[in-house]
Amino acid sequence: MGSSPKAIAVGCLLAVIVVSGIIALILTVVGVKDVYLPPGTKYGMVFDAGSSHTALYIYQWPANKENGTGIVSQAEACTVQGPGISSYAENPANAGASLRACLDKAMTIIPAEQQRETPTYLGATAGMRLLREQNSTKADLVFAEVSNTIRQYPVDFRGARILTGNEEGSFGWITINYLLETLVKFSFAGKWIRPQSDEVLGALDLGGASTQITFQPSGTIEDNSTEVFFRLYGTNYSVYTHSYLCYGRDQALKMLLAALRKDKN
Repeated sequence: MGSSPKAIAVGCLLAVIVVSGIIALILTVVGVKDVYLPPGTKYGMVFDAGSSHTALYIYQWPANKENGTGIVSQAEACTVQGPGISSYAENPANAGASLRACLDKAMTIIPAEQQRETPTYLGATAGMRLLREQNSTKADLVFAEVSNTIRQYPVDFRGARILTGNEEGSFGWITINYLLETLVKFSFAGKWIRPQSDEVLGALDLGGASTQITFQPSGTIEDNSTEVFFRLYGTNYSVYTHSYLCYGRDQALKMLLAALRKDKN
């Protein structure tokens, strides 16, 4: 395979530390740091609606791109109080209300004259995938409430939706490799350069309700449903990705406890 066990292990650790791959909806992500922002800086917001909690991330980037892909930095992060939005299935109005504090904070960070041009997304992962399978009507009501709340703010709301397992895994792969500068890096000579392809890592993302594995294989991917293509900074990438629903931390613990109760009885 294209990724060594060591590379995948490093990716796994990073996946626990960094935010999930939904961030790639904006472009990609870098860590919080002080950067010089030239005229024409753009902003974007992403609600990462995971199975156990939701977080809002605010990003900024210069209008110009590097070889077709943006260079993005994280401006701020805000953790939404309470559980993940899928937990509000019986009271969906509270799912929308839970987002207000972070939206209010965002309005103090993004310049007022740019707020209406700020693309804003909400992407949900395995918690909402499970709820949709169990009761699609309740899932729709939760999305309706969070969408209604976000639309009350002066932003360019692009919608709320459930990410597929392939999207979650492959976006996480972009996140990790972008943070480690294995896709593009700024050289001492003041130029953006692309590292060697063998520096790209695989990623194992252990979430609350699902686990994703993503890497660049050395051979052909036989199952087309597990193959994802990206063009980043002028380079084409073909990666294998697969999501295992119900094999995240929280769901695995539930299955373990259920098995223990069954054995005890």
